[in-house]
Amino acid sequence: MQKSLERFDCPHCGAKYRLMKFEADATTQNLQITCRSCGGPLHAREGVFAFKYFMVDRPKVQAQVWRAS
Repeated sequence: MQKSLERFDCPHCGAKYRLMKFEADATTQNLQITCRSCGGPLHAREGVFAFKYFMVDRPKVQAQVWRAS
């Protein structure tokens, strides 16, 4: 199983994450992931890869709670 770690900023509020991308197998669940700072949606999968987010810094300005339009 190949893993990689890269930087990621929430597109809704700018919260900083480390993103772990790993090859998902058939038992990996496809759950909805949301930003811990603003609640905005984050991608859970891309093709055969699944994502896991680790928050490393909240935005300097208080983020508003994300609302779907």
